[in-house]
Amino acid sequence: TRSLASDAAIGSLERFSRVAFASVIVIVATGLVESMRQVGSKEALTTTTYGRLLIVKVSIVAGLVALGRLNRQWLARRSTTTGSDDAGLLSLRRRMGFETLGAIALVIVTSLLVNAAPARETVSRPVNETLRAQTILIDVTFEPARKGRNEIHLYALTKAGLPQKVSSISATMALPSAGVEPIALKLLRAGPNHFQVLGADLPVAGTWRLTVQVQLDEFTEESATGVIRIR
Repeated sequence: TRSLASDAAIGSLERFSRVAFASVIVIVATGLVESMRQVGSKEALTTTTYGRLLIVKVSIVAGLVALGRLNRQWLARRSTTTGSDDAGLLSLRRRMGFETLGAIALVIVTSLLVNAAPARETVSRPVNETLRAQTILIDVTFEPARKGRNEIHLYALTKAGLPQKVSSISATMALPSAGVEPIALKLLRAGPNHFQVLGADLPVAGTWRLTVQVQLDEFTEESATGVIRIR
């Protein structure tokens, strides 16, 4: 016959299982809502720290749900049968031990997610660099700094950071590591010191080399080189 101690243990496990399962459902629901808001795209899910942590979190939750289902099924069967099942009870306790470890891991991953920059912001964050020519600065912005079409802005500035009027600016980009020869950017003037490209096609991710030629006046030309990380 079933012992009173065993019955009490099973009763406690049943209550714990119900609470744990309900908690997991709440975590899954809130996690899905949060992921939809913070990730925004498949690329952000697979290429950012936030996205990869989210994948780990979802995997842990899926494992916890699977273990919880097994435990609930065993408890349901056990409540309708008689006799001793010490081996089954031991297996149940082991699975619950794994559930506890999984819950601890879930808390750790969740804390890391809280402190990570949202994937939507990271994947679309523009890259800004300042290149130094002989007497002026070239402020460069790439948005979204991902392979494919990018919006590029170049601003000529004095060493003090003030707008520097120039006659013209030309620029090329190259990616030697991928065998990409210098590509001339089709810059259009947008202001006295501002030139832009609204649809530059950068087909490969990597660290590109940007070379800028600045014509200050009829007799003075300066150049600057820097690197731009394209994700």
